[in-house]
Amino acid sequence: MADLSENQNKEIKPIPHENDMGLMIVFDNRGTALLNNLTIQGQGKVMVVYLNNRVVYSPVIDSV
Repeated sequence: MADLSENQNKEIKPIPHENDMGLMIVFDNRGTALLNNLTIQGQGKVMVVYLNNRVVYSPVIDSV
């Protein structure tokens, strides 16, 4: 599977949530297509999100 990276980011927005912060990542057309393919091919597998070479999130892909 291809890697989705910051090269496909169009915009990153901070999103306040209760007493915490989150991020909304908007991908360009290529990034959107890559994420879609990764999600379809990866159902039941773990998607690992790295930031500065550290795992920050690793959900199981359960639906498209």
